[in-house]
Amino acid sequence: MIEYRLDKYRPYVDGEKLQVAFLFQAGTVWPSWESVYDAFVNDERFDVRLILLTQTTVETSHNKGAEDYLRNIGLNYELAEDINFDEYIPHAVFVQFPYDAAFHAPDMLSIRFRNRGTRVIYIPYGIEISDTPMARKDHFNSRVIENSWRIYVSGEGIKAEYDKFCRNRDAVRVTGSPKFDCVRNKEKYHLPECIRKEAGNRKIIIWKLHFPKVNIIDGVRCMITPYLKEYKLFTEQLSNYKEYFFIVLPHPKMIGKMVASDIQGDDQLVEESFELMRLLNDNENVYIDTTPDYRYSLYNASAIIMDRSGLMLEAAMLNVPLLLMENSDYKEAYTHPVDEIMNTVNKGTTCSDMCAFLDGLSRNNGYSNTDTNDVFNNWFPLSDGLSGKRIRDDVFASIRCEHNKSVPQIVVYGTGEISSYYFKEQNWSDTSRFEIIGISDSDSSKWGRDYYGHKVIPPEEIYNLPFDYVVIMTEAHFYEIQENLIYQYFLDDRKILRLDEFVTIILDNIT
Repeated sequence: MIEYRLDKYRPYVDGEKLQVAFLFQAGTVWPSWESVYDAFVNDERFDVRLILLTQTTVETSHNKGAEDYLRNIGLNYELAEDINFDEYIPHAVFVQFPYDAAFHAPDMLSIRFRNRGTRVIYIPYGIEISDTPMARKDHFNSRVIENSWRIYVSGEGIKAEYDKFCRNRDAVRVTGSPKFDCVRNKEKYHLPECIRKEAGNRKIIIWKLHFPKVNIIDGVRCMITPYLKEYKLFTEQLSNYKEYFFIVLPHPKMIGKMVASDIQGDDQLVEESFELMRLLNDNENVYIDTTPDYRYSLYNASAIIMDRSGLMLEAAMLNVPLLLMENSDYKEAYTHPVDEIMNTVNKGTTCSDMCAFLDGLSRNNGYSNTDTNDVFNNWFPLSDGLSGKRIRDDVFASIRCEHNKSVPQIVVYGTGEISSYYFKEQNWSDTSRFEIIGISDSDSSKWGRDYYGHKVIPPEEIYNLPFDYVVIMTEAHFYEIQENLIYQYFLDDRKILRLDEFVTIILDNIT
């Protein structure tokens, strides 16, 4: 049975503090929250609770050391299992990861919070870097994304990607990334004393490693990260660069658990990854940083070698030589803003390219970050260190001014005889049971014409309207229209109704 409903969020009452919960799972993504959490917890308008989720489903790599991380940074927290979420219903809840099924136990699913009346807020823990079909699903159509009341993104160029591919595009707001706040305050993040002593006077090279990732693209298995054999060869060369101290930042899955979708059945990649980590550990001038917080190492780099990563833009902001490693047989498509920035940095595919990069550093080859800075500031002007405060202020202003809708807002799709019947005979032109905010039709000859007081719009303009449901008025062509609205115009399938379904909502007063 399909459930039809309008969101009934916990309303704001004048004079009360807004209750906000941060559901913490991993220190690795705390940089996406730190300035936001600080902004909320230091504002008397909010009652803030930091809640640790100890239960997960299949993704466990990120969760290791989560509780120790909170203790080490001195934050007070509560355990999720000690809280009755049927009784504690905050105005808003921040969620760290966008994937419900793999990361969240049943009680912590985003739709459960939404159905209880809590607004779900998501801040991308990385940057939406990849522009492959699989990445679009991950970035724009995961369940947390679809259930979010707000999604705070880093720039207008990234928002344009949400506008094209995200069914919940109305939730997106551009505030800049809180991760950029961290870079603008990088002097706070000192290199740990144990690493500093081991490094001595040597320059620090950061090597950021993604786990070996395989995607199926057009039916073909594609290795989208660099070949591990090149990394193995480079590891064998590190002892030749005694003047440098290498801090390796492995993706948590490089030292934890890779799931089947990561490697598409190639279990050999898992063993090769672990072998690479063993080889790295044998080098005197290598330190493998497995602590959850990468900033204390990354922000103290003299140069950076990395492959695809959510840290790409932070690395580009640091004004140090940067080498981006790619797969020699596959050119990954990046979202447009990221692609423009990465086109200003050094790129390589092989061990030889990595060695040449280091040799250039040794010869003090001139390095300028001017082009990178210019392109970055063009695409991400809100990298001023104030993103956390902007998010806080938007949450407060939006909830305070929000009014739950008493009737559904409807887009009517189709202007034929059936529509005319409902407008004339069933008084759809003047009803208090719902509000018609748009009329659409696939017939281009009707676009711009008046239809019972509404201008007929093309289907691609529907997503600009704040609708609750699109009601398809034809029975014969319902499935073709539904398919186009979902897959061509990226509308939420849960909001596309048959005429008989919508009439049932009205007659049975389900909403």
